[in-house]
Amino acid sequence: MQSISSKGNKKYCNILKCVTVMNVLIYMVYPLHSEPSMTFFFYCLACFVVGSWCFFKVNRKTNYLDFDVLFIIIYVFTCYISTFFLKEQTLYRALFLGYMFDTDYVNIGNLLSTIGILSYYCGGCSKVNVPIDNSHMLPCVIHTKILSVLLLCFTVLFIAMGGMAYSQSAYLDSAGVFSPLIPYILLLITFVSTVIIVSEFYNKKHHAFYKINKLSIISIGIVLFILLAGGSRSSASFIALPILGIYCMIYKPLNKKQVFGFVTLSVVIMWLIGQVRSGGEASVSNPILLLVDLTVPSRNNYAVYEYVAKYGFTYGTSFVGVFTVIPFLSNFLGLTNGSGELLTHDFFNMNPDYDLIGLGTTIIADIYIAFGCTGVIVLMYLLGKIVKKYTEGAKNNNYYSLVIYAELFSVSVFTVRGYVTTGLRPIIWCLVIAYFVTHYSIKFSAIDK
Repeated sequence: MQSISSKGNKKYCNILKCVTVMNVLIYMVYPLHSEPSMTFFFYCLACFVVGSWCFFKVNRKTNYLDFDVLFIIIYVFTCYISTFFLKEQTLYRALFLGYMFDTDYVNIGNLLSTIGILSYYCGGCSKVNVPIDNSHMLPCVIHTKILSVLLLCFTVLFIAMGGMAYSQSAYLDSAGVFSPLIPYILLLITFVSTVIIVSEFYNKKHHAFYKINKLSIISIGIVLFILLAGGSRSSASFIALPILGIYCMIYKPLNKKQVFGFVTLSVVIMWLIGQVRSGGEASVSNPILLLVDLTVPSRNNYAVYEYVAKYGFTYGTSFVGVFTVIPFLSNFLGLTNGSGELLTHDFFNMNPDYDLIGLGTTIIADIYIAFGCTGVIVLMYLLGKIVKKYTEGAKNNNYYSLVIYAELFSVSVFTVRGYVTTGLRPIIWCLVIAYFVTHYSIKFSAIDK
């Protein structure tokens, strides 16, 4: 690992490094198969608490509504909560909807999860080259009107192609034939929306005279209404979260109590949206299942060891997020199965009746199935480092860092229970869109002069 800078507080960094190295050494000698131990689980939990304490001592936050905090909250629920109920077998099975695994992997799985978050903390406490304020390179107002018009066109196209029915079919027991272009149009809607949001905040901060474009407000409002009306909580959150994240970063930092209230309110809102989209009939409307949404994927932290024992590591071919940056590239290369698909198919023995259930994956299982424990250490460290770099860059008024931060924040609640490459495609596409809109704005400004 690179040297860690605590900005005057090396004591906490040294503790963090020692705890991380100690757990890596334990992992090297710890048996893969062992009887589940609550004592060992509480040891792992204690290491997590110590690591978290060091991380927040080093990174003295004034705003607690950021990627780190949301990521850590979801990480706790996904990687640790279920083991608390290990001795209550009925409840324990319910947390995984009855889809069990070899519990002999619980100890090693919890240890790997602990190593993963400690590595993330090390990356988040490391030295980074913070992108500088580039407002002098973008002296003009970034024009968002053309993006707003484009966003409205994509929204109309989404509706015309049956996008509302497509969104609802994902949550109700309804079948239908939909255009394969709908998911890509939906992605473009979220990407363009993010660039509009970032550009408006950037303009407002750097130009005192600037008034937020009314067309931007209208277009974003229409999109959010359409997505929520269709019950697409995920897509709506990809747009709503950057608004909240950037606003809190620039104007209204939230303290710990306020973030707790925000998370609680968000859970209630997500449940209410689930009620609306299911007509109050679908099982996902049960509030308890909001917790199960997080605990079910956590079984993969243990099941992944069974998969690797049978098939070996994928050595990156399961990182489908890398190949989805270019539309249809993954299909062309025949690399369409990520860790979630591989683990789900293996569990159900490729039974097509169950393939649709989708037990998902976690960031730890996704990395381990590809590169083992070494991959978990390296990639989680890099993730922490990247998040710190672009969070600081966004605070430093760097436009492109703000774009990256907005996309990172938008996937903060999905990254833990998804792929490590979850944010790659949206970040690249948003940067491409931002590049063209800034160059258009510069040329447009030059013509006006």
